[in-house]
Amino acid sequence: MAKLSLGSTFSIPLSRHTRATVTARHVTTTAPTKITMPDHHPSLEVIGGARDRFLQALHTALRLPYNPFPLIAWNCHVETIFAAFFRSVPDVRLRRECLRVKDGGSVALDWVSGDQRRLSPDASILILLPGLTGGSQDSYVRHMLNKAKSKGWRVVVFNSRGCGGSPVTTPQFYSASFLGDTCEVVEHIGARYPDANLYAVGWSLGANILVRYLGQESHTCPLSGAVSLCNPFNLVIADEDFHKGFNNVYDKALARSLCKIFKKHALLFEDMEGEFNIPLAANAKSVRDFDEGITRVSFGFKSVDEYYSSSSSCDSIKHVNRPLLCIQAANDPIAPSRGIPWEDIRKKERTRTVEEWSKPHKGEMKYNVDGAAQGCPGEVGIGGIMRDDEGNIKIVFSKAIGVDDASAAEVRAIREAFLTFTASKWVATHSLIIESDSKNAVKWTNNPSEAPWRLRKWILHIERLKKEVRKWDIKHIYRETNQLADSLAKGVGDVVCICIEDADGSPLEGIPQFVYAQPRGSFLLQPPGARGRLRGNISPESIKDLISQIVLPCHNPIQGWLKTLYMMGCKENPNCMLIVTPKGGHLGWVAGAEAPLGAPWTDSVVMDFLEHLERGASKTTGFSCDLEAVRHSSEGLHHMECSRFFIFIPWLYHGRS
Repeated sequence: MAKLSLGSTFSIPLSRHTRATVTARHVTTTAPTKITMPDHHPSLEVIGGARDRFLQALHTALRLPYNPFPLIAWNCHVETIFAAFFRSVPDVRLRRECLRVKDGGSVALDWVSGDQRRLSPDASILILLPGLTGGSQDSYVRHMLNKAKSKGWRVVVFNSRGCGGSPVTTPQFYSASFLGDTCEVVEHIGARYPDANLYAVGWSLGANILVRYLGQESHTCPLSGAVSLCNPFNLVIADEDFHKGFNNVYDKALARSLCKIFKKHALLFEDMEGEFNIPLAANAKSVRDFDEGITRVSFGFKSVDEYYSSSSSCDSIKHVNRPLLCIQAANDPIAPSRGIPWEDIRKKERTRTVEEWSKPHKGEMKYNVDGAAQGCPGEVGIGGIMRDDEGNIKIVFSKAIGVDDASAAEVRAIREAFLTFTASKWVATHSLIIESDSKNAVKWTNNPSEAPWRLRKWILHIERLKKEVRKWDIKHIYRETNQLADSLAKGVGDVVCICIEDADGSPLEGIPQFVYAQPRGSFLLQPPGARGRLRGNISPESIKDLISQIVLPCHNPIQGWLKTLYMMGCKENPNCMLIVTPKGGHLGWVAGAEAPLGAPWTDSVVMDFLEHLERGASKTTGFSCDLEAVRHSSEGLHHMECSRFFIFIPWLYHGRS
């Protein structure tokens, strides 16, 4: 606060002939009163480890109370039914693309007509995943499509098999458990527009599938961000509530929709072997009946409960490594709030240990590799760790490779494993097993003819390197057993340290099996007997002093460092944010200025979030291994002067491209 008081009067010259009289005013100040604006209205519950990252971008939408339309807000069922039957349906011209997937099935992609002429190839792309039996004809989908279109986004609706008029060409419907179609659709769209960032929005069961996809692909996911709306999360709990009271109305309505789709294509299921119950599915009185007759049998589940449990997305949240906004209604009758994975959205603890990794057989070396991309495309890192049949670490690498996408990172990580192995002494005596958690990278490196053309350079190099190995095998593993390689792929920086156990030559005293190199500087050290030439005159003592600044000497420094890096984890989930509205029903959200017949209240929130991501204000970092935290750990690296730790083996690359 400032106060003014009059002082003395005096004259000042303005020019050679003009003077002005000025009265001084003394200014005294007091400490300003800080007015704290709430980051969101108390009527909204906002949690999640990504809350601080994204809340400011949503301030405009969330600072106001959630005010549902008064005539319908008294009951969640009224909200749900009103939105389904009375919400306006925007008129948007669409063009359909039928995509044939690998198993012979078909899905329909509905694009906004004319966007190929109106938008540039690098325009942001939004993929919409409707709910059960939903499609591009639904009002909530049309409103979201219209909103994104008005912002200059390229929008496409993913109509699953049989939904939205999509043809069914094989005896298989889509399900909550099957992610193959989602993977192929995202890959197809990304290949068509390689310069565009991809985002996705899912509703209800489509949201459940989207979150499961994000969790499965984790840090290799080509999406740059996603939004989940009215996600049931736990399908077992949702099924329990589906049979209670008025919820039976929704159950029967969805069952009728499923039966209608099924009867159009019932001939495909004739003479099918197995436990299919065609009459039960054709006359299903509930969604559970249909799943019992068709869905759980098609996908190999012993019971409907097993199918629901395996298909729930509540367990996928902790694996999501892309920005994810979840919006739920507290009174949702179809996606009950008790199914929300509250703790996994708040926190993301790393609790698994390295013992889950399985050792190779005698005479084999196992190389676990991974790639990580901070965007699509974005800054890319690759990492890998090779161990023998006793679990001893032999080679570790972690390096930044510039800007690329996740698929290229995974393939180049496999290439790096072949490079380092063929340059080592073990190539003459051992077979090589490479494990990656990317199904596509494993498929492409095993079957080069299926690889995308843009990756041919790396694939062909891998093919040449395979000829130098006695026996090799490239396998897919799940991310849970590949966390060390994951951490190494994300922990890239500028300091380079060679770590190789049992290298040719005597190990340095006190620092078992460690050597150090600085390829950007004036010297390069390599163990005797390694390929290439030794350059520079560096004494073991100076190297040992240098290493002691990076690694705290112990019985096995690299093992201790990896364990610390792996177990450090994140106290909060850095990628997820949840908004819970007090009302809204299921896909209702009839509130705000456009209520009751206009766009859902959520549309503005969704676009604010996605545009914030697209502006690049917040990059996807996933599980960060910032060694500032490790520096203060008793097991970690001490006395470090670098912000990131970068492990690499430059002497293995002499004479190689």
